[in-house]
Amino acid sequence: MFDAWFEDEYFKADSRKYTPVSNQEFEKYKKKYCDFSIYLMRDTDTATHEIHRLSCLTSQNLHYLALLKVDLAYTQRKLE
Repeated sequence: MFDAWFEDEYFKADSRKYTPVSNQEFEKYKKKYCDFSIYLMRDTDTATHEIHRLSCLTSQNLHYLALLKVDLAYTQRKLE
């Protein structure tokens, strides 16, 4: 998709370089966010912790996908 942009190669190269970095940072953020959320539940049982952890990660992923859909729609409009 980066190759199809009508942008300067400098910006394309930056996008190729920083998109994987951004994804890695988002993974770290999700883990820390959900770990903190679970910490607040410290008096509950282990099964509840795991359900909450998975629910938290799912919620974060769905939010991220919603953001990507908006970005993708914007990018596709620019390509038309």
